[in-house]
Amino acid sequence: TGYLLRQRAEFYKEKSVFNLIKDGKVRSVSYKSLWLQVKNTARALFAPKNENIPLVVGILTDNQLRGVLIDLACLSFGIRVIPIPRNSTPENISYIINHSEINNLFIGDKESAQKWMAIKDLHQVRTIALELDENNLLDITNWDHFLKYGNTLQEFDTDVFLSKVEMHDIQTIMYTSGTTANPKGIVFNNLNIMSKRFARALALPEISSDDVFLCYLPLFHTFGRYFELMGSIFWGATYSFAESPAFNSLLNDFKLVKPSIFISIPKRWVQLHN
Repeated sequence: TGYLLRQRAEFYKEKSVFNLIKDGKVRSVSYKSLWLQVKNTARALFAPKNENIPLVVGILTDNQLRGVLIDLACLSFGIRVIPIPRNSTPENISYIINHSEINNLFIGDKESAQKWMAIKDLHQVRTIALELDENNLLDITNWDHFLKYGNTLQEFDTDVFLSKVEMHDIQTIMYTSGTTANPKGIVFNNLNIMSKRFARALALPEISSDDVFLCYLPLFHTFGRYFELMGSIFWGATYSFAESPAFNSLLNDFKLVKPSIFISIPKRWVQLHN
């Protein structure tokens, strides 16, 4: 993933990789800027690392840029990362944290924070807020303070860190949600991720760097994460974060970003047609 991001940044430079929609306005993030932000995020992740304890990152959030930066930094530089289904119960979240041995948890929205607060006393986990005001929560680090950790890392040679990523190491675990009993974890190594990426590219040769995705499918599901997010980067296309999954909001997003690709459940297609 890191080599892919670096190559795309060098090739596409100022081309928009992400569209961020808020209050009827669109802000773009370039491929070049994304790679820089991913590297800075990785620096902060590696800075306080205890060599005796493997760094395992959990992400509990709605779809947002900072959550993606954490995910891409982990995927790029070989840090095990677990996107936790946002619709999980506090009990399921607790199970996932223990089962995958998460020791750094990034929390993105109030609903996720409330679930974490219900179980936080059960876990010894460093927590970082992606967007929340840390004054509203106990023992949580805000995003700006987290990034400053990177300043304590004396050296961060991108080539060295990229070369340490092993193809067959467990890179990420994606858990089921809404099932009976405990969540089930699906394990991916880097070879799995690459083969998944190329298989979809071969199956859909018509998608190209001219395309614009409008995306609301959750990034803790394989379709939103691997097809839409990683796929748009692979194709050199533009991924647009829907401001909300609500139908009226999506309809307004269509007018703002004019997507050429929209992936959805049947109900949304019926609503759009009507």
